Amino acid sequence: MVASRSHTQLLDRIKIVLVNTSHPGNIGATARAMANMGLSKLVLVQPLEYPSMQATARAAGADDILDDAEIFPTLARAVADCSHVYGTTARLRSITWPEYSPQELAEQIRGNQGEKDIALVFGRERSGLTNEELDLCQALVHIPVDDRHTSLNLASAVMVVAFSIRSALLLEPRESKIGKKHASPVATSEQLQFYFDSLNNLLNKISFYKGNATKVMRKLRRLYYKAEPTKEDVQILLGTLAAINAELEKGED
Repeated sequence: MVASRSHTQLLDRIKIVLVNTSHPGNIGATARAMANMGLSKLVLVQPLEYPSMQATARAAGADDILDDAEIFPTLARAVADCSHVYGTTARLRSITWPEYSPQELAEQIRGNQGEKDIALVFGRERSGLTNEELDLCQALVHIPVDDRHTSLNLASAVMVVAFSIRSALLLEPRESKIGKKHASPVATSEQLQFYFDSLNNLLNKISFYKGNATKVMRKLRRLYYKAEPTKEDVQILLGTLAAINAELEKGED
């Protein structure tokens, strides 16, 4: 079966983001898996070794994906223009994030009617993504590997998720809970992070935090991600913070 034009356009909006990859061969193998599943946007965050002949050899013909790969110094920069950011993990986390299986993620992406890119973030081969990096993600994608052998090759993880998405796109569309069409565009990651920084500054200013500030802010992020605010929503929220700040400054005079 071949994906329709609209499905191909959606695949073209998906970024595969690899964070701090230690072995260049894994980058090449990931490019090959992407090509198999019709994905083309590869993003690298601080790769330990790239470009590399090992990457080219493992790509097995997917050289165009490697040639067009973008490289960024931080994950925040890499996903700044994305409307949805999903972090992948092979293990369950103690901190609560909305969590999907690869199949559930595919359903969410299939219902996405926006125009911005969607980022699927894969962490380091040994340690995955840090909590700070997960703070940039609206949800986690948990690959349910066998408990007796939890180590999953990076390219294999990309293939599992990419195959689930491609398979879902070949089916008839269904209603999705996330990625619903908005009158205003969904806020990008960069816009959301700017709001979170502004909110954190205000909460510090009024001495809101009584305990673990990082934990509280992380819970607030989850709350806003769940609401899936639009660009217009974020502008209203920023206006609210600005008004509160102005009143606080009056009181200090």
